Amino acid sequence: MVADHRYQHLETVRSVLAGAIAPLRYAVDLPATWLGWTSERMTGREELLARIHELERNNIELRARQQRLETLQSENRRLRQLLQSSAKREDRVRVAE
Repeated sequence: MVADHRYQHLETVRSVLAGAIAPLRYAVDLPATWLGWTSERMTGREELLARIHELERNNIELRARQQRLETLQSENRRLRQLLQSSAKREDRVRVAE
């Protein structure tokens, strides 16, 4: 063993054996690799579902804000129309205080 380490007489034998054992090592590692891949995908799915729920809540909030904005814009238009109509009848309008 020391002679092999020092002089590397069995290097080709080790290379051939490593090549022959490679499929076996792959087969042994496959379940662990598959389990890691599956858990990674499941975690990714859960994260995506959480993100979807967050975006749905955000969408509801934005729609409510948009609805309030549209209501305010409508009220502003109505008030502007009232102001313009009183400006046209300025001499006939009296404001009580």
